[in-house]
Amino acid sequence: MKSLSSAKRALLIGSALFCVDRFTKISSLYFFSDRPITLIPNVVQLSLYLHTKFAISADHEVLAVVGGALFVILCIGTVFFLRGKNSSEQLWIALLAAGATSNLLDTIRYGGIIDWIEIPRLTFFNLADVLIISGCVGLLFSLFRKKT
Repeated sequence: MKSLSSAKRALLIGSALFCVDRFTKISSLYFFSDRPITLIPNVVQLSLYLHTKFAISADHEVLAVVGGALFVILCIGTVFFLRGKNSSEQLWIALLAAGATSNLLDTIRYGGIIDWIEIPRLTFFNLADVLIISGCVGLLFSLFRKKT
């Protein structure tokens, strides 16, 4: 059996993590909307928060069309951008694209981003945010590693 190229492997990992993120966000709508679940008291809990600070206020049909177009452009751009990159850069770009696309879909569908992990008195976040930060940090390390 022929092995997957590094670009296809990166897209496969990014797509799988995108699906996991979508599943966790949709699950949080049902499981954490009534009451938070404390994992470690005063450290981390699972609760639902709809982050609307940067939400777009427009007709949902228009947002769906614009979001769909952006999603297609992002997928094509990611595939095009992955060519010629080393395997670690491909993975970081795929993670960044997966997280950004998932948060974009939240904004289009729910009018804000679904955050479900809470560090009390500090922040709310989700898996897509972790993917975006990981992708950015990984790309920065890749850039600095090439220069030295």
